[in-house]
Amino acid sequence: KNKTYFVDDLDKIVIDEIFNLQNNKNYFDEIIDKSKNNEPDKKEILIKRLDILNKELTKIMDLYQLGTIPIELISERVENISAERNSLQDEINSISMPKEKMSKSEVISIAKNAVPVLEKGTLQEKRVLVRSLIDKIVLKNNEVIIHWSFV
Repeated sequence: KNKTYFVDDLDKIVIDEIFNLQNNKNYFDEIIDKSKNNEPDKKEILIKRLDILNKELTKIMDLYQLGTIPIELISERVENISAERNSLQDEINSISMPKEKMSKSEVISIAKNAVPVLEKGTLQEKRVLVRSLIDKIVLKNNEVIIHWSFV
């Protein structure tokens, strides 16, 4: 089970990460390097799962040809496998397609202008700032994982 976080605690983590982008010149490069190391793994896992589903479909068709399974069961199973295959293929395609990314100078510029917004900005201004830098935040195994928008 994931750890429970208070909103203020999560806010502090996010703000600290943004300040780290601003103050640590190497942090941007560390984020980029870390994301490059993770991307191929995810794509490989998805491709392996897609291969397993294709083999499963072949086996189901073989069983159908032998006449050992009723068509209703086969239809349902093939439909489920096809839906999962389509979902996996979409995800693989999204990983393969390069996203429009901000340059390092754009990210650093946004981070440098973050201090006044984070200290005195309205809630809406803070949201715009955070969304310009962060796609999503995932809580997994008591760890806060930030998915940056520029990677």
